[in-house]
Amino acid sequence: MTTWITACEQDQNPYPIHGGEGQIYIGCQSKNLRSIEIEETVPPLDPALLAQAFSAGFGPVLICFFIGRSFGEVINMVRKRRL
Repeated sequence: MTTWITACEQDQNPYPIHGGEGQIYIGCQSKNLRSIEIEETVPPLDPALLAQAFSAGFGPVLICFFIGRSFGEVINMVRKRRL
């Protein structure tokens, strides 16, 4: 399914008309309206690229886990020797 977006192409901002309660802005004229087609299909993802992204994100998590676990073991060993 194709989606269309209608946008206004103007080189300048809409000019204000001073009304009773404030400024009213004139909208886009019909000659400046443009329709843009947007495809909703997503290209297939590359499995190798996804694996690299997952490794790049999950690698630091594992490193932090092992560093924290190591510090915890060292602290437990020090605590057991003192008791």
